[in-house]
Amino acid sequence: MVDLRESDLEEVLGLKDYEDRRVPILQVKKPALPTRRSSTDYHSTRNGDTHEVYVELRELVMDEKNQELQWMEEARWLQMEENRGKDGTWGHPHVSYLTFWSLFELQKAFAKGTVLLDLPEKSLAGVVNQLLDRFIIDGQIRRQDREKLLRTLLLKHSHARDIEALGGVKPAILTSSGDPSQPLLPQRPSLEAQLFCEQGEGITERYPPPGILEKILQNSETTLVLVGRVDFLERPVLGFVRLKDPMQLEPKQEKLGQPAVPVRFLFVLLGPEAPNMDYTQLGRAAATLMSERVFRTEAYLAQSKKKLVHSLESFLNCSLVLPPSEASL
Repeated sequence: MVDLRESDLEEVLGLKDYEDRRVPILQVKKPALPTRRSSTDYHSTRNGDTHEVYVELRELVMDEKNQELQWMEEARWLQMEENRGKDGTWGHPHVSYLTFWSLFELQKAFAKGTVLLDLPEKSLAGVVNQLLDRFIIDGQIRRQDREKLLRTLLLKHSHARDIEALGGVKPAILTSSGDPSQPLLPQRPSLEAQLFCEQGEGITERYPPPGILEKILQNSETTLVLVGRVDFLERPVLGFVRLKDPMQLEPKQEKLGQPAVPVRFLFVLLGPEAPNMDYTQLGRAAATLMSERVFRTEAYLAQSKKKLVHSLESFLNCSLVLPPSEASL
């Protein structure tokens, strides 16, 4: 066997072409391995100006007294979720439980939906006009449906405290004539409503509402989620808006017992009535998504729809599904 010296081996490998032994070799310290991430710490890479977010879900309903359409508070989030009971009182804050179907449908709607980032509008009317124009450009709605949807999205917003004066509210569908009608397909109350909404009913101290509102931090911002059934739409349409500067939706909120938290994000989800299509649950999925810390951060910092879709997919990958069980809850 030929005995190769170290210098001979260097010549064979060509090391002398780039190595100079007179130059000291720097000892580079290997970086420490990152700590193991929790299931909620998925991809988030950029730093910037973000805020705590208070989320409200409002649904298109018809009041019992005047038979008029309006947007009514259905649920609200500050990390935890609260649901409105039938009499206008709020249930206890709790962790959100979402259906697999609602997450799957939200992903599909978001991938096909319209995203407007850093929109320089100062009023809800301005935001809605811009969103509807983009809906037409993106092929989500027909041009002839624009005015009806504009009137609908600018309808009065009512609150849980108004339930008694309105005589209650019931589900409604916007028809092509602009008049409301009731759904043909009955909706079974969700597990969420069965477990938590009824706990809010019968509470004698109605003001201030328990839980979430007392925990809103200064400089927080609002995400407003609007969901409704519209019979002249061919398929569900979704719009997501991030405003350049937050706006006050209702200037007299504090006097009316509502938090004066400016709106930064707007989710709009409208579509036709269909079997197994529950827009309340879709709205809950969108609201829960915005209340989650990592996705909320990405929503503030994303510069493209593609980035938001990727973050939503990461949220789904980190979500757990509990199979049906006969065990008592």
